Amino acid sequence: MVRLPQPGGDQGNWGNILNEYLEQSHDPRGNLKDNVVTANTLAPHAVTTAALASDSVTAAIIADGTISETLLDSALQTRLNTPAPSATTSSVGLLQLAGDLSGTAQAPTVPGLVTKVSKGDLVFNVKDYGAQGNGTANDTAAINAAITAMPSIANTFGGVAGVLFFPAGRYLTDGGHTIPADKRMQVRGAGPYVSIIQQRSGATSDLITIKASNSGITALTLTGQRGGTPSDLLVLDVAYSYARNVTINSAAGNGITIGKTSSAIAHRLTEVNIRSCKGYGVQVISGSESTDGQWSNCDIGQSGLSGVRISNGAQNLFGVHVWGSGVESSTDKYGFWLDSSSNILIGCQSETNLGIGIHVGGTGSEGNVVNAAKVWGNLGAGIYGFSSHRHTITGSNIYNNGVNNTGSNTNSFAGIMNDGGVEWVVSGNNIYDDTKALQAGSYSGFTPGFTYPGRTAQATQSYAYAEGVNADFNSISGNVMRRERTRSGVSYNSVGVRNYWSGNTIGAMAIPVVASAASVTLPATNDFIFVSGAVAIISIAATVPGRRVTLRFTDAVPGGLVDGSNLKLAATFTPTQNDTISLACDGTDWYEITRSGDI
Repeated sequence: MVRLPQPGGDQGNWGNILNEYLEQSHDPRGNLKDNVVTANTLAPHAVTTAALASDSVTAAIIADGTISETLLDSALQTRLNTPAPSATTSSVGLLQLAGDLSGTAQAPTVPGLVTKVSKGDLVFNVKDYGAQGNGTANDTAAINAAITAMPSIANTFGGVAGVLFFPAGRYLTDGGHTIPADKRMQVRGAGPYVSIIQQRSGATSDLITIKASNSGITALTLTGQRGGTPSDLLVLDVAYSYARNVTINSAAGNGITIGKTSSAIAHRLTEVNIRSCKGYGVQVISGSESTDGQWSNCDIGQSGLSGVRISNGAQNLFGVHVWGSGVESSTDKYGFWLDSSSNILIGCQSETNLGIGIHVGGTGSEGNVVNAAKVWGNLGAGIYGFSSHRHTITGSNIYNNGVNNTGSNTNSFAGIMNDGGVEWVVSGNNIYDDTKALQAGSYSGFTPGFTYPGRTAQATQSYAYAEGVNADFNSISGNVMRRERTRSGVSYNSVGVRNYWSGNTIGAMAIPVVASAASVTLPATNDFIFVSGAVAIISIAATVPGRRVTLRFTDAVPGGLVDGSNLKLAATFTPTQNDTISLACDGTDWYEITRSGDI
């Protein structure tokens, strides 16, 4: 057993006994071995700073568990157990992160975040200002507080106030949120149907109004109270404002109103989906000077009034689809209503609306263009123009319209109806009725005032092309418009005597018959015409220069033609039954080419 030498004993062995004892805790150089000194071997307060050499105690030579909290001074224990303060703008402290984070502490990520915010963006999260987004709380004040907190900027193209951000959730609000002119921003959500801003019951104000140029909304759903006081969900009231990747539902008024109180020139609508609004899907206000809009890839369905009403022109529409609209009005029920000029519709579609597919009309409505469109299944005419001029309709499919036609062959159910317009170009269209059945409309979430009836398997489109009083000087060329593909069995019903017709496929047309009278007007397109009756014809309405026709007189005692007036004949033509005469028009008078019978 290792021990210390005994005083008065151990003669001659003191050195060996002492060395054996010291070797238990020291190495050959006299230093203490590791883990020799423990809390159990020290007397209380035996180790003081005075007793220790400088830097003699380090973590490397203290065994794990040697120093516990109970051995520490009570003041030091209190300091260890006091939580660190929260970080502030002026002091260091703890920063708490909330949410579904992954990644690392140095580079955290948020899975499922749809719209990422750039590092340089100034982001104002409405939840930081008290918004709950839980579908029950009134978030009106919190949203306004976030807008108020955003910095004002000079109204220049260089400055931005930042991003007004709505995280995922449903935010109930009384509306009336205006983005003022001095706060250019983007109102942004986490995606349609992920971030929803919804009017509360009883709301009377427009939901969001954009007054700052180059500002707009994106990645959001706006939802209204369809049965409430009429108000709009989005108002674009300034130049260069926009809506992008937005869904708009159930407005008590319009889904989007453009130029409500001021000009929204060069506004933009991109990837906008609008459903079941009680007013218009989109309306551009007359006289607002909100011209030069750019609309693309929009879908607008089941509006109470017309799907789109453009009362301030020069809009450019690409790939806009309107359907099932007009469910709350007996008169304002079109797919597109263009009561303005110089609009361009390319690749658009108007289907199963409760009135006309594309209505163009009114004084001052001129020079609209419809190209590569599909217009089908509408209750009224496919395209209808009233007293409006110089429109161009090209390369479109116009079919199965006039669904409300239960037996009438009136012009109001034609594929294209030009009611008094001049200088139209109608070219390269396919206009037909294939007699297919069409399904009745179905409605989810509301009961409309009027419903789409559908149709059984029958033709309802009366004519391919028709004209009303004063229509003239129109060019109708290169269309496929077979009479076999109409309800009436007649391809067209035209009144313009100076129209230009060329290269149309009109099917196996029956030869038209004109009743003789002192003055007659010939059918617009046919080159061979029967004349019935015994009255002598004194004048024939002039038509386009160069037109040639052959007249065949079918009565047993026909009336013939009288030389004079605007008939420039070799002599008065007194035919017998089935005699013919050929004439050419110079734009004013008709000149005889050749005749049979009494020569």
